[in-house]
Amino acid sequence: MLYKVLMLICDQKHYFNNTIFRGVDVADGAMRLCAINLYLHGIAGDDSLIETNDSLIVDRNERFDLVLTNPPFGGKSNITYQQEDFWAKTSNKQLNFLQHVKTLLKTNGKAAVVVADNVLFERGAGETIRKKLLQECDLHTLLRLPTGIFYDAQGVKANVLFFDRKPDSQNPWTKKLWIYDFRTNQHFTLKTNPFQLEDLQDFIQCFNPENRHDRQETERFRAFTYEELTQRDKVSLDIFWLNNDSLEKTNKLQTQDVSSAETTNKSEPETLNSTVPVIQLLDILKPLNRMLNPEEEVDKCINQIRQKLKESLKKVTDASDSGTKGSTLEDFTQELFGCFYYLEFYKKNFKNATGEIDVIFMVNKVTGTLFAEFSNLLIVECKNWNKPVGAKEIRIFSDKMDDCGSNIGLIISKNGITGDIDYTKDARGVIGKAWSKSKRVIIVFDLDDLESVIYRNCKLYKILKEKYLSVQLGSDF
Repeated sequence: MLYKVLMLICDQKHYFNNTIFRGVDVADGAMRLCAINLYLHGIAGDDSLIETNDSLIVDRNERFDLVLTNPPFGGKSNITYQQEDFWAKTSNKQLNFLQHVKTLLKTNGKAAVVVADNVLFERGAGETIRKKLLQECDLHTLLRLPTGIFYDAQGVKANVLFFDRKPDSQNPWTKKLWIYDFRTNQHFTLKTNPFQLEDLQDFIQCFNPENRHDRQETERFRAFTYEELTQRDKVSLDIFWLNNDSLEKTNKLQTQDVSSAETTNKSEPETLNSTVPVIQLLDILKPLNRMLNPEEEVDKCINQIRQKLKESLKKVTDASDSGTKGSTLEDFTQELFGCFYYLEFYKKNFKNATGEIDVIFMVNKVTGTLFAEFSNLLIVECKNWNKPVGAKEIRIFSDKMDDCGSNIGLIISKNGITGDIDYTKDARGVIGKAWSKSKRVIIVFDLDDLESVIYRNCKLYKILKEKYLSVQLGSDF
């Protein structure tokens, strides 16, 4: 009897060490780190359980009960992947990994996937994939993660999608998507306020893993039906409903209504604590490097997404009807100025007492960066017109800034603005008066400025800084 028990234990250990876990990563360093981490936890098979490869290249016909992964964040790939059961062809890595995870799952298999915000609202292939995910899987939970919890990307906006793969059906499998907003008014840092397991206890209680079909709504936890989700623009899952305290300080902006909310590498093992001293040192140096070299940080981001920016700018110049002209320029603006790590996108098409604000960024006041001495909000007006913007439009925009308590604004105008620095009549004059009377900075970018950054590799940060100083000095801007 003892012999049989020992044999059973040996069989289970062999299965545990050789069969139950599998991992693939395209980076040698990440593969070695993961393999060592497994070994330190007593998981070591006859061969390495982790291999170096591009997991998107081919379907190996391996299926799993559970997939947990943090796919690589970043720009587009140079490879177009041809897996037969992908819902859409795209060069977006994150969208491809999301499709790949669905492929890896057995029927009724479960997945938890970390994704960046753009997966929730990107148009085209992104919209197709979100529709298919809602239809063919049970996408039951979305956790909106706070910033400041990643070692190598503290400002990244990420989420966790929880879904189960389901058998073929004529009816959509997703009945309700429960969203937990763990981002609004949550502030974590690696040093002074590190993210801890206990911070997730409320989410775990709301998730109710014992019976996730028995859930209750709370202030941070809300359910949205399949019909509500599919009726949203581009089937966007980028949904918030809580007041943001940093915006409340302006005493101007109101609570956003969720019904009109707009779009706005393999996971590192949890036991990276052995490398924490090195990571903490890098964490100390990274903000210092950003402060000393903000231009370098912006250029690095633009280089990573340059092809995407070129495609977005082409949509701007090709747009023919008024609706498309406005939306394409707003999308491009969000992508381009999102490269400033201290600007956090808040909302598009926000309506207040003086009209509609095209794009709003929240300004994290980082010492040594542009806008650090200004307000918490950067207001952006997008004008994809066939004529320059005139003095009247600048005055209206200045009133919008005042209504939001902002004293820094951008005008992105395809054909620039009117004027020859006449401080009484034209648009330039209105901008000059706004600075001299109210210390309000309005910066103008035209199509040539945008093309010089995207196609001629001019430095965005340098151009913006020059325009910023020109307004303050009263020179040609």
